[in-house]
Amino acid sequence: MSEPEKLTNPQSKSSKAVLYVFAGLILWGAIIAFGAFQTQASTDYRRPLIVIGVMGFFLGVWWFALRSKRMKDQSNV
Repeated sequence: MSEPEKLTNPQSKSSKAVLYVFAGLILWGAIIAFGAFQTQASTDYRRPLIVIGVMGFFLGVWWFALRSKRMKDQSNV
């Protein structure tokens, strides 16, 4: 008797990599936002909010693009 073939998901490694990149970008954005708040020129609370908003917008667009590509790939299969 032969062993049943194991189904491996090749996208699992790339999915984990995307999650790591997302986490790294969130951390990087948080560090930049903290630095924007701690400048000697002013400690205006709006500066880190702008940094976080722009990073959130970027990650949202990127997530939407990845999701739409995955949906397109699944519909073609």
